This record gives sequence, C-alpha cells and structure tokens, in this order.
Amino acid sequence: MTEPKFTSSGLVRELAEIMMAGVPTHIDWAESLASVLVGMMCGMERYISNEYGKLYGNIFVIYIGASGLSFKTVPLKKVARELVKMVTDRTNDLICQSYGVSLLEFKNAWEQSSQSPSWEKKTSGWKNERARLESIKRRMVDYLAPQRFTSEFLVTWLNEHPQGAIMGDEYTKMVRGTKTKDYLSDTMEDLSRLYDCDVEKVGTQTRGVEYPENAYISFCSATTYYLLTLMTDDFFIQGTGNRIIWILDDIREKIDVEKEAITAGFFWGIEEDQDFKDRLGHLAGKMMNIRHLPEGVVQLSFNASVMLDRYRLVKYNDAVDLFSEDLLNRDANLIARLAQNAMKLALVHCIGRYAWEYDPDDPPLRMEVTEQDAKWAIEKMERHYVHYTKIRSVSARVRKGPTRSYADDQERVIYVIARLIGEGKKATKTMIMQATGWLKDDCQAILDAMLVTGMIEQQQDVRSTKKYTYYTIKNKI
Repeated sequence: MTEPKFTSSGLVRELAEIMMAGVPTHIDWAESLASVLVGMMCGMERYISNEYGKLYGNIFVIYIGASGLSFKTVPLKKVARELVKMVTDRTNDLICQSYGVSLLEFKNAWEQSSQSPSWEKKTSGWKNERARLESIKRRMVDYLAPQRFTSEFLVTWLNEHPQGAIMGDEYTKMVRGTKTKDYLSDTMEDLSRLYDCDVEKVGTQTRGVEYPENAYISFCSATTYYLLTLMTDDFFIQGTGNRIIWILDDIREKIDVEKEAITAGFFWGIEEDQDFKDRLGHLAGKMMNIRHLPEGVVQLSFNASVMLDRYRLVKYNDAVDLFSEDLLNRDANLIARLAQNAMKLALVHCIGRYAWEYDPDDPPLRMEVTEQDAKWAIEKMERHYVHYTKIRSVSARVRKGPTRSYADDQERVIYVIARLIGEGKKATKTMIMQATGWLKDDCQAILDAMLVTGMIEQQQDVRSTKKYTYYTIKNKI
C-alpha cells in the first residue's frame, strides 16, 4: 500500500494522520475531516476580515465513494466523532469547574434533582439548587449536532447549541426529514445559511420566534455513488452545492496480501488499543488549545494576502467567462467560490499550527496566515476542483447512460413493494434486499433517496413487542 503524501502541517496534519492510521481512506477526506475539526473549534471568535466582511473557518465537505472500499465511515466514527465528544466533555468540565463542581458531580446532581419527589420540588431549597444547576447547564456545550433534522428542529437546536459540527456517515439519511418533493430544497437552504453563519429567524406556533444569532456549524458527510444519480445541474447552481468541498474516490489500489498479512497488524491487543485512545486524548488536548488562542481578526502576511487575492481574481474571471457564455452555466458558481473555501482553509490551517505549538507560558499575542498556509489551501482547492469535474462527468453518465439508470432501481423498488402489498405483506428492507439481491448499504441508499424525493413512505408496526420498519408507496398503504 502506497504511503499517503500529506501536504498539511501542525494540528491539521496530525489529525489527518490518525484518520489514516491503518485505514486506506482518501487522503483528501482525511485532511478535510481534520480541517472540519479544527474549524469547528475556531468558532466565530476568530476570522479573516476583507472588503466583503468576515470570513469564518467552518468547512463543508462531502466524500463520495464505494461502500466497503472507500473507507468513508471508519475515520468519521472512530476518530472525528470521538474527538468531538472528548472536547465536548472537556469543555463542559471546565465550565462546571468554574462553578466549583466537576462534570461528573454536575451530572449526578442534575439527575438527583430531576428525580426528586414532587413535594420536594415545591421547596425553596430545591428551587434554588435547580436554578443554580440550570444556570450551569445553559452554559454547557454539545459540539456534535444532530445528523437528521427538520428546519424547525435545527433552529431550536442552534438556539441551545450554536457551535458544533454536523457529522453524517450517510448524506441521504441526513436529509430524510425533508417534506418537499424538490430534492433537498429546504435542507440545502438551511445548510447554505449555516455555511454563511447567517441563520434566518423562524416563527413557530408553539415557541414563537426563534433566532440563533451566533450559529456556527461545520459540516462533513459521506455517501455512496448513488447520490450522483440525483445530481442535476440545479444541484450545483443552487446555493449549498457550490459551497461544499467535494471529494470523489475513483481510484483504489490493490493491497499486497502477503506483505500486509505477515505483519499481523490488523488486529489490536490491549496495548495498541490503549495507545490509540491515548493518542486521541492528546489530540483532543491540542484542539482545546484553540480556546486559548487570540480572538478577533487573524492577519495575513503580505505574501499570503497576495496569493489568496490573486487566486480569488483568477477564479472570478474564469467564472465570468463561463457566465457570459451561459447564464445558467453549471460550473460558474462553484468556480467563483473556490477562493472563498481556500481562504477558509488557510485560516483553519493557520490556527491549527498555533494550536499544535501552543505554550501556555508563552502564548501568542496574535496569529498570522502565512504563505505556507495559503499555498496549502490553494493547492487543496485545486485538487477538489478536479474531484468536482469528475463528479459532474460521472453524474451525467449515470443519469443518461444506456447501461444503468437510477430510475431503473427506483422502479424496481416500487414494483417489489407493490407486489408484497398485493400478497398481504409489509415490505421491510430485508424483504426488498432479498427480492433485489442488493447489498445492505446500497439498498439503504436507494430507499433513503426515494424517501427524500417522496416516492415512498416509511411506516412502523409492532411484532412480538418489537417495533419494525416497512415501506409503502406514497398514498398507497
């Protein structure tokens, strides 16, 4: 197996390396996940300022790869989410300590208070203690945002937890809550506003007006090639599609079986497992360093400023050329935003360097984006543009090609569900898999996409005291 060629440094590099510890995932996925983690911790307190306003370090990325081959989920679950949970607990422990208790003591006190008998809850002592606990709880964080949500639920969540990351291991599952037939329209608009750190006010009958003013969310997700079948030109012309950093895993190397197997390194013992946990803990501590870095404007060196601004102007002119030829050109919008993501990545890479080298006895007075940060970010965005062009090409072939069409798969699902209903049966995923011969992940991806587009509906029933899920054709039960 070829050794990965990392081009990043500092905390981004260290995080990317642990993402690929024994996992042959795509190096751009590893470095992008690392950027999402660092960017999540930056918050709205650290930013680049330019003529257009403030630019924050929240990164949006989607990785498209083959199920079981591209190793999309392992680094996401094993590393990224675990680190988010660690920094959440460590941050909350610091908050609790400022009130004179540990996080564990707070949790025990909260549980005990909640389970108090009704007569005790009427006493002034209980009310005073409860008020103290609630004041602590209001300050606590939860950096791991929900993967699936409606627009209303998302705004409610952001009111309580405005900073964090959405980390979904299957993109189509994340948007299953949408109620529109227009593919992803509501959810995509929500994500677009989150990218710009500008969430709109939402009015509800039960809770009135909700407005998370300081919402700051990073976003990463993975999906199978089935998403390509749904990528019409509108997908990229619409706001969020051209803000996302795209990755396509289209090249896989074979593994030298004898060379790899002889090392007997696949299975871990107690020591290896503990070493990995210790390494995660060390990296979580480095991520926590970001909280101590200077707040406000992050300056750019002269060379970094020139490099990023030249890149912006060149990409703007490239987009103008395409726009002048066709107002609805499918690529112009994304090309115009390449520089914006390059600036975000340069900011994140810069802060990651300072976090990795942070010394509490000699803290930096200010931070500066260097030529190294700008060069890494620009080169990374150029690679992602290549990913995007491949995605557009493959998407067009899948949707229009003579040998395979996503419509065929969906029609097959409709046929299977209709047949099972006709036989007096309820169409579970297992039954659909048996009828089609599809693998579990492929079948789920197709069902999720059909749920999103409103072609089928999901129902629940109880069998032998256990709930199970089945599918029906919309308006046909």
